[in-house]
Amino acid sequence: MYIGAASYASLFATAFSGSGAVPQPSQLPLPASLSSLPSSVGKLGSDVGLGSVATVLRLDEETGQMQIDKIFHAVWAFILSVFDVVKNWAVCWGPSLDWISEALSTSYTFVQNHPHPFHILGWTVFFGPIIVLIPCLLLVELVIIVIFHLESFLHGQSGETIPDRLDFLKDYFIETRESVFATVERWTAAFNQKTVAHPALLGVRLLGALLGGWVLAGIWSGW
Repeated sequence: MYIGAASYASLFATAFSGSGAVPQPSQLPLPASLSSLPSSVGKLGSDVGLGSVATVLRLDEETGQMQIDKIFHAVWAFILSVFDVVKNWAVCWGPSLDWISEALSTSYTFVQNHPHPFHILGWTVFFGPIIVLIPCLLLVELVIIVIFHLESFLHGQSGETIPDRLDFLKDYFIETRESVFATVERWTAAFNQKTVAHPALLGVRLLGALLGGWVLAGIWSGW
């Protein structure tokens, strides 16, 4: 180190001896070892700096991905533990499979022995109040026919013809039929609106259709 300083001192003295000018740093001659360095040293340094930044960013990204994976695995492990707890609770406190099988077998036997009420119940749940429209209209027609025959039986043959008396009774009960039809239609519209707005009620309607179809197939096959 001292030898290098002495060399610089001698060069300084030789270059500026006899002149009173103070040398500037840019006027100092460079040693041969420094002047022979390649010009790509600066570029190499900048490339190394950019590579270091890219490496740091890549490490940060990998670290964030690892943290996300750890969080996901922790949440999944928690869900599995909760499922295991619920399953163990169901096994310890819930009904056994034998009891469920026996209950299903008993229910199937009961439906098989009494198919018609369940058939009507299933289709009633599916169609709603409109299913009572046809029975109500048939009931009105039955009342008209009964009154017609009772009138003929109690009063005998009157001056009016049979078609005229029957038309008179139909016209007399026309308002009753229209009132029944309007009422059932209003109830059916409300029923459809409520069941479509709530998926659970719509599912119950579909179960009613399945029950009605299943019982109908059972009746057809000879239950």
